[in-house]
This record gives sequence, C-alpha cells and structure tokens, in this order.
Amino acid sequence: MLVYFSINGIILSALLMYFNARKFPSSIYLSLFIFAISLNGIIQYAMLYSNSISLIAIFTTHFAFILLLTGPAFYLYIRSVLSDNYRLYRKDLWHLVPMTIYLISVIPYYLRPFSEKTALAQEIVNDRSILSEYKFGWLAEILSNGIIYVSRPLLAMFYIGWSIGMLILYLKRHEDKLVFRGQSFMLKWLYVFISSSLLLVVSNFVLMTYTWVSNTADLFYTINTLQVLSFVGLTILLISPFFFPEILYGLPRVPVMISGDGSAPETTSIMEEGISKYNLKFETDYLNKICNKIESIMQTDQPYSQIDLNMARFSGLVDVPFHHLAYYFREVKKQSFNDFRNEWRIKYAKNFILEGNAEELTLEAIGLKSGFTNRSTFFRAFKRVEGVAPAEYLAKTRQKSSSNHL
Repeated sequence: MLVYFSINGIILSALLMYFNARKFPSSIYLSLFIFAISLNGIIQYAMLYSNSISLIAIFTTHFAFILLLTGPAFYLYIRSVLSDNYRLYRKDLWHLVPMTIYLISVIPYYLRPFSEKTALAQEIVNDRSILSEYKFGWLAEILSNGIIYVSRPLLAMFYIGWSIGMLILYLKRHEDKLVFRGQSFMLKWLYVFISSSLLLVVSNFVLMTYTWVSNTADLFYTINTLQVLSFVGLTILLISPFFFPEILYGLPRVPVMISGDGSAPETTSIMEEGISKYNLKFETDYLNKICNKIESIMQTDQPYSQIDLNMARFSGLVDVPFHHLAYYFREVKKQSFNDFRNEWRIKYAKNFILEGNAEELTLEAIGLKSGFTNRSTFFRAFKRVEGVAPAEYLAKTRQKSSSNHL
C-alpha cells in the first residue's frame, strides 16, 4: 500500500508541476515537497519491506539527500503563497546546507561498483538490522545512523513549525488579511496541507526515534497507532489537492462579484467547459474586468495619493483578490505594483505643474500631495518615469508656456 501511494504522490507532483509551474511558480515548491515525501515512502518500502536486490541497491542512500529538501520546500511554499513572491534569495541558500553536507558525505558510496551495492542489498534482505550499523559515509562515522535517520523528520518538523508561526503572525496583521480576500478556499487549503503534513512528519519522527532508542524496527512491521497516523497523514496530503482544483490545475479563483457576465460560475460548468477554455476566459474577460476596475478607481478616487497605499490595501479598494492583482501586474502589465502606482503619482504631479500650481507649492510639496513619502523618492521616481528631474521638467514647462504667450 505504501509504495502505491508513494508512486501516486510522484504522479501528483508531476501534475502540479505541469499545470502550475509557469503561471504559479510557487507550486514548484509544493511539487518538490510532495515529491520528497513520496520518495521517502518508496525508499522506506525498498529498505524495510522489499526483497528485491536491485530495488534495494538502487534506493539505498542514493536519493536520501533529496529527503532533506522536505522542510525547506514546505517553508518556501508557505512563504511564497503568503507573500506572492516565489523568488529565491541568496540568503535562502543556507536551507541547502544539511542536504549538501549529507550529499558530500556519501560521495564515496556513490563511487562504489554496483556489484558491491547489490552484495550489500543481499545482506540487507537477510538481516535488516544492518541498516542501523552500516557506515554509508563519513558523516556516519561522526553520528550514528539512528541520529541521521531521526534528523530528517526532525528538520521537517522544524520547518513546519516555523511556517505555522509565520502564518499565525501573518493573519494577525489586519492589512495582510486582504491577501485572502475572496479566496477563503486558500486558507482552507493551507490548513489541510499543514495539518496533514504535520501529522505525517510527527508520526514518522516518533517512529524513527523509537526505532533508534529501542534498536528495533518492530513498529514498522506491525499495525499500530503511529503507523495508522502516518498513513492517514499521507493519504490526506495526497488526496486533498483533488478537492482544491484551483491548487491542482492552477485554475483562476474568480470571485462572485466580477466573474464572467456578472454571475458566479458553477463548478460543474467549469468542469464541463474544460480547464483550457476556462483559463482562456480568465485571461480575456476577467483580466479585462480587472484592468477596467483598476483604471476606473485610479481616475475617480485617486488612491495613489495615499502615502501608505500598497497592493494589499489596493486589493480591498478594487475588491479584487490579492493573488489576482499579483498575477495581473506580473503577467499582463509586466511591472510591479509600486511602479504602476508611481506612474499615476507622476502623472498627477505633471498635471499639477501644467495647471500652474507650481507657483503656489514647492516641488517637494507637490510630491507629497501626489502620494510620495519624501522629496528624494519623488525626485527619483519622477526622473525614472520622465527621464528628467522635476525641476528640469518645470523649467521646460515654463519656457514652453512663455513661448506660447509670445
């Protein structure tokens, strides 16, 4: 049963990567997490339950370093969903340190002839206790195999705990709650995803710890509470994406108030139309509606004049989910929200100058009135958009006005 679920997990990770990687890059981390969890199941099956010499020789140690990506992939997925920013930074490289150390330590084992590995596999079939004694690399000379095995779920538990704390702090900030406006399904998904992952990882940690302390793997060969909890966690983790088609297929989350012709699209009609057709509708009608809403509110309400305007606040003003705005600016406008907002501020400042108001207010005051926090940010943004400093633009405007009067 374990191996079949694990194979299905590999397929699920491939589905997530295929449907979501281009438009929702954060799904790459989700795919990597599910792949690592599923690979752990296959490795566990090969080492503990399989009697296939070839299978044991292939999966013993060779792919174990990937398991150390479980925690980092989980954390990076949660972080990218909350921030709508999937990019990796230089500081994120430290997440790869445990994996790198382990990988370097087992390089000598990789270089051994396959015949030696099959001979070891035969010994494992005859006596599974060898797995707790055999030194697979120089790291095993420093730490016992039990500690190495336990460190994997322990590391994953650390990252899951870190992610839970990050989510709690995130939801406590009133402003950031706007990110999930109209997307209650996203919070439900995160709750299910985190709960099932935690259940799976904790039960595996306890299993590994008991095996290490008691020096026996009996719990892996009997039906017990820990095995059941581990199986339940894995089952929920691998099945739950199918109950969230937006996660599985990257379907757009169209809110009731602005979908299609103004009415809420039913899930059944979405399935009948097909994923590609619905995505096409999203990329035309819905994105056009977002564009019209944004342009309209910018012209009528002038929210750009608010100094503290960011995309989370703007999401609430236009009544469009945060992730939709992020997608719109990233894929349609091809610019950041800050650049878009500043363009409107510069446009307002230019009109203010052209109307002759620069005689009454200083350029710094005009910048503040346009929504900039200080003189330097106004001057810097103005020059980036117009190619000249505000003072130079004002001088040219006055010169042109004088020429027109003559």
